[in-house]
Amino acid sequence: MTLPLSKTIVAAYRGFGLLLIGRADAADCYDHSRRGLWLSFAASLAIMLPYILVPSPIDRDALRKHFVLLLAAWLPSLLVQSFVAAAFKATTGYRSYVIFFNWSQVVVLSIFTILELAFNAGFLPAVVLSWVGDINTAVILIFVFHAARLSLGISALGAICMGLADMAVSKILLAILGRMF
Repeated sequence: MTLPLSKTIVAAYRGFGLLLIGRADAADCYDHSRRGLWLSFAASLAIMLPYILVPSPIDRDALRKHFVLLLAAWLPSLLVQSFVAAAFKATTGYRSYVIFFNWSQVVVLSIFTILELAFNAGFLPAVVLSWVGDINTAVILIFVFHAARLSLGISALGAICMGLADMAVSKILLAILGRMF
């Protein structure tokens, strides 16, 4: 499936929603070709840029640091998840899994960016923004579970391990790198 970029982005949001509720037809929303894989990487990288470009009361150095931390946790997380998939003998659909995972970053970070802008403009109380992190963690775990089940044909235990691997690698790397900066 080769769509113009705008339709690809809309399809990715639709696919994200369908994957969250475990619908197998979510796979139809994504381009599973080599082009689709690279586009998912480019889109994930592009959505991280607002952390540098969006006006915020937080200083620019802090935003740049956050961007580096997001980037540093993203690729190692995918690498560790590839080992988890291999341990469960479920590597055939890994390209599709990476495409799902990358587009999920686009969806989640774009929603978070919009919420952060609303907070910075005074439209959201701080307590709402603080809940977003917890909700984000739950959404990503559910998404990874369904994405792994659909793309890799992995067992429920394997899908849970994929989600936990993502969370563990991200949390560990963010903690280590956060101390370095």
